[in-house]
Amino acid sequence: MSGKSNLTLASGVIQTYRGSMKLRQGQTWKCGEEFVRIVQLERLEVGYKTFKSLKGDAGKHSHTSKKDFCRMLKGSTLLTGNPELIQK
Repeated sequence: MSGKSNLTLASGVIQTYRGSMKLRQGQTWKCGEEFVRIVQLERLEVGYKTFKSLKGDAGKHSHTSKKDFCRMLKGSTLLTGNPELIQK
């Protein structure tokens, strides 16, 4: 098994990662009750913003190492597709 499972919705594909992951700038992850968006991706560091809701712009900017960021996302869900449709 590849370490990820897919669930298809009308708004797009939601992927839950349990193994290796491919990080890209602009990805949005559902991590517990919060949403995490990658805003800056470098070789060893990740800049991200955490939100309580995808509908607002208010959020907290943070930076951490890529290793710590991947640990934080372990068991999280990658949201793909139109964010307005995912939120509904």
